[in-house]
Amino acid sequence: MKKLFLTLTTVLFSTFLFAQINFEKGYIITENGDRLEVFIKNEDWKNNPTSIDYKTSLEAEKNSISIENIQEFGIENISQYVKFTVDIDTSPVLLRNLDSDKRPNFKEKTILLKTLVDGDATLYKYENGNNRKYFYKTNEKNIEQLVFKEYQQGSYVNKNNRFKQQIFNYLKCEDISYSQIQNLEYEERSLTKLFKEYNACNDPNYREKFKKTKKSDFHLSIRPGISLMSMSSYIENSPSYTIEFDKKISWRIGLEGEFILPFNNNKWSLFAEVAYQKYTSEGKYNNQALSSATQEIDYSYLDIAMGPRYYLFLNEESKFFVNLAYTPNVALKKEFENLEVNNAANLAAGIGFKYLDKYGAEIRYGFNRDILGKYSIRYTEYNSINFIFSYTLF
Repeated sequence: MKKLFLTLTTVLFSTFLFAQINFEKGYIITENGDRLEVFIKNEDWKNNPTSIDYKTSLEAEKNSISIENIQEFGIENISQYVKFTVDIDTSPVLLRNLDSDKRPNFKEKTILLKTLVDGDATLYKYENGNNRKYFYKTNEKNIEQLVFKEYQQGSYVNKNNRFKQQIFNYLKCEDISYSQIQNLEYEERSLTKLFKEYNACNDPNYREKFKKTKKSDFHLSIRPGISLMSMSSYIENSPSYTIEFDKKISWRIGLEGEFILPFNNNKWSLFAEVAYQKYTSEGKYNNQALSSATQEIDYSYLDIAMGPRYYLFLNEESKFFVNLAYTPNVALKKEFENLEVNNAANLAAGIGFKYLDKYGAEIRYGFNRDILGKYSIRYTEYNSINFIFSYTLF
């Protein structure tokens, strides 16, 4: 079964490599000020990029250009990145590493900043892992970081919210109240909303430049299918007492929740599935003296699969995916000799296809699972290959 899964995976993954539509119409302004009309590989960057890939036409060879040679680049109606040399706070941001200084620790750096709002007041974002910083500039004010810093004070974590005072000083508008600024959060949605309000207040003809930021999506799917299962049981250092059970086909039914992550063009998600499966089989000893003896197993269980999934798009309607799951299980019926079958866990890997974000199919291989884990010398190798169909409810 493992060889079958690996063969199918190799064939489908080879298709993946030619199925991606990544390059979209955009532009690059070089360090020399030249504007290039190109097609840019849209990676929907989570972290601010230090280089980008582009083509002069969709049929041309791919080129790369680094931040040192870029003033600005953008993907039409989607995103824009501009290079600035700025003072950026380099203070620790993880709670376990916070320092005790209220003041930001500024260092000069040259970075590409993502434009979130463009107008009389422009809002930019820098992101690298857990570190997120926001910058702004206006017609009267050069670019500057909006200051927010968490710092340790004894056993408490305090906050330097200077960004609220900066906004109050430089984004004055009759439609924006003091209490509204006081309730601001140092996060993208809150800041973006206020900057758009300010620009609309100053200019009745103000229009948003970019498409709305993607939001995280949650999907719920029903996942019926069939499973091909096999098992062997053996005593350590006693190969003659190995029992080989018949391979069996059984039905399965599952319910999956999937959370689409809001970056990298919705290519990544996290999923969790609960599925019912059942394995009933008869086994024979690998021993001529015991050839007439048999053992039976009646094993039903709930698999709880959790893990990441990566999508590779063919077009707007179709996409492939690969996923990896950690799969603990809860044994429901567990009749096997006079031994106690316990809850166990294993890893599973899957590859599949989805159409219209509604219909899907997946082949998933479950690696060996020892369902007799509490016994020191008695082992089992239980594995499965699952053919799963899915229907997304929402």
